[in-house]
Amino acid sequence: MKLSVIICTCDRYDLASTAVASVVASAGFDSATMEVVVVDNTPSPRRSNVEFDPARLVVCDELGLSRARNTGIAAAKGEIVAFLDDDARAQDGWCTAIVSSFARFPKAQAIGGKTTPHFASDDLPKWYYPELAGYYSCLDWGDAARPLNTGEWIVGANMAFRAATLARFNGFDVSLGRKGAHGLLSNEETALMRAIGLDHIYYVPEMLADHLVPHERLSVAWLRKRVFWQAVSDALSGELWTTPAEAARELRNLVASSPAEFRGLKLFRFAPRAPAELRDQLRAIYLQAVLMSDGFDIGEEAR
Repeated sequence: MKLSVIICTCDRYDLASTAVASVVASAGFDSATMEVVVVDNTPSPRRSNVEFDPARLVVCDELGLSRARNTGIAAAKGEIVAFLDDDARAQDGWCTAIVSSFARFPKAQAIGGKTTPHFASDDLPKWYYPELAGYYSCLDWGDAARPLNTGEWIVGANMAFRAATLARFNGFDVSLGRKGAHGLLSNEETALMRAIGLDHIYYVPEMLADHLVPHERLSVAWLRKRVFWQAVSDALSGELWTTPAEAARELRNLVASSPAEFRGLKLFRFAPRAPAELRDQLRAIYLQAVLMSDGFDIGEEAR
């Protein structure tokens, strides 16, 4: 078996069915050498007897995306193991791009594709700016296939690995990653990428997928929560890009440069009217979460 595509789902059977259909319909999908594995991570009281023909269904009883992905890895028969989120859609040629890229780049141990947001509405809020796409597990590093540069990453919604690499690193860290709908803990992918090494991870724009952004996620409230959990994830996985002392200084500067009516706690709660206001608010939330994760021990230098 050349390629196994793993789609993990939890309480989202309709979305998973559409994701499976997008893979099978993608030019280059060959049932003789490729398979789709759906991992049902829905808690047993709510689990349904759903078929995802022609996909193979396996069940992961213990809640958590990392555990579900590892269950899929254990069930996969392919030399290459790809992951597509249940709310993502593979575009034409997706399977071909994955297989051909590992052949083209023998040094690659992992690859990730261009992932574009598919908004439930064309009417975007006035505060929206393109960099927010990253919070929806979307990215675009250009039109050339290449190794990642420092500061770049691939997203879990659209990624693939050599099976031997996943075995060598024991899959995904089960202490990280989302567990149902009650939190937005992440970074299980970035922890694995760090172990693999940046020079062995490639970006392949032809490995194209769309990622659904529903109405409820196109809101300031959801983005605030998403940014807070990103800071928690960064702290737990050792991926913080700032120190508590630096975070304290930057947060003080943000507060000082804000309009008087938004200073203090209002900085985290006011309704942004423009992209710049939302950018500052989300940055303030991230910095505050960094300080909370460190117990506000910011050291003498920041006092």
